[in-house]
Amino acid sequence: RVPGVSGGGHDPRDPEGHLAHEFNMLDVNKDGVLSEDELHQGLRDRNWEQDELQELFQELDANKDGEISLDEYLNGMSGRNAVKWWTELESTHAWKASKEARYEAGLARLGFNRTDNIKALKEQWDSVNQDLAPMMVVPYDVFKRHGKLPRSSDRITVPLNEMREGGRVVFCSHNWMRGDEEQCRSNGHEWEGSAHPDDEKATKHTLVCDSVEQLAKTKGWDLGSVYVWLDFCGIEQDIFERKMAGVKSLRGYVAVCDAVLVPYPDPSAADALTVDVLKTYGERGWTRLEAMVAYSMGVLRGLENPELWVAWKDAGGSFQLKQVEYSLDPDHLPDTGILKSEDDRPALRVHQEKLLNEMEASVKRNGYATKHDGTVRSVAWHPTMPGVLASAGADNVVKMVKKDTGTTLRKMEGVGTEIFSIAFN
Repeated sequence: RVPGVSGGGHDPRDPEGHLAHEFNMLDVNKDGVLSEDELHQGLRDRNWEQDELQELFQELDANKDGEISLDEYLNGMSGRNAVKWWTELESTHAWKASKEARYEAGLARLGFNRTDNIKALKEQWDSVNQDLAPMMVVPYDVFKRHGKLPRSSDRITVPLNEMREGGRVVFCSHNWMRGDEEQCRSNGHEWEGSAHPDDEKATKHTLVCDSVEQLAKTKGWDLGSVYVWLDFCGIEQDIFERKMAGVKSLRGYVAVCDAVLVPYPDPSAADALTVDVLKTYGERGWTRLEAMVAYSMGVLRGLENPELWVAWKDAGGSFQLKQVEYSLDPDHLPDTGILKSEDDRPALRVHQEKLLNEMEASVKRNGYATKHDGTVRSVAWHPTMPGVLASAGADNVVKMVKKDTGTTLRKMEGVGTEIFSIAFN
């Protein structure tokens, strides 16, 4: 049960300000907190039973100090709203009947491949908790009209099986601009009482919109069939069990996406060839892992370069978008990255080892060292760096790659077709 409320505000847990207005009405003595008597008196007139009121007070009083702060009220009541929404959704016949359809919609997006590779891709999708954290995406036109990064409580997402035929999914991998109050204020942003992935000007939302439209143009996608996955709306924010299930399902979400986009509101991205050198984003364990999943999915699909894109605004304010590589530098792997909680590191390491093992096995199965369009004329091994080689082909291209991963380290085009011998000096 949740109280009936009305009002206006900006907290992401309470986008219309309904709960904040309700809190203010219940706070009779205007001391900024609710006593048990104030809560009971305010809600008793709405047919709440005494035992329900006592249970509610205990639930909302998170720090057990005998009173309820606004922050405790927003957290607790937004959670109750979320539980109510999911309970009503899951009670419908259509939702119950669509579980298998949601699962099969993801399988259909894995594409055709070698049997062993398809098995590895399927294992990624099978990691999604279809009961507590089914993959939910936002139609791009709805995302753009929303005007800001949507939150799970906005309820504008749709399950994967309700996408239009031929739909494309862009996975947004990013670090939050207002992760906590200290980070927020140190970066010159306004703190609004709770963590938020964007700034108060919706800078990241604008950047994502520009990126999706440019990416669709580059790829030749129908913009009307593009969908966005974003953690803020794609993972339930108000129910802890569902939130954790969503975090554990990340690998599966990425596996069925068409591209991974890193919206990076800083012109320094212009110099980045690999995502690990992006300040903040490339330093954090979980964002490193998301980029690693994108890269590993590319390896499993036999792509020369992962569908990993970075978008930014240059010093003059112009929008830029480019495809980048992923580095397997041992010092920049996910499990060496910064984490909010050290308790996350063992789980992160499990994800990482799983991905590394799958990539190694896939590379051995594929047996590729380099890829050219046409004949490979010459190959040279690096004298001091094991696993690094260069190749020249009839396609006017010279490449330097890491054989163990298939990563292209350097690519030179238009160098001529008559190269029959190549060497490192």
